[in-house]
Amino acid sequence: TVTTLIRNAASNDDERPAPNVPESCQRFYKCESAGMADQELTYQFQERKLGDVSFAHGTVQQIWNGSYLYASHGSPSNFSAFCFTQRAPLQQNQEARGVT
Repeated sequence: TVTTLIRNAASNDDERPAPNVPESCQRFYKCESAGMADQELTYQFQERKLGDVSFAHGTVQQIWNGSYLYASHGSPSNFSAFCFTQRAPLQQNQEARGVT
């Protein structure tokens, strides 16, 4: 189940699943829409000093909807590390982007 998948991912010792679904996951799944879940996940990344991580809205929507694609038993393939990228800095030189 999805709950087992989350508890396994939240495990501290790699031997046993976490006893409960983490509160951060509960906040994410209690969102009323995928858009709100996107904002919640962005906020959680910022809380952990990972505000420069970016992800496609489709990735968040799939997680929130529980639309997991499995390439092999027990291994969801649509949530690889390649779904998350580093955002471009907000304070970059805007002149370099202009057309001359």
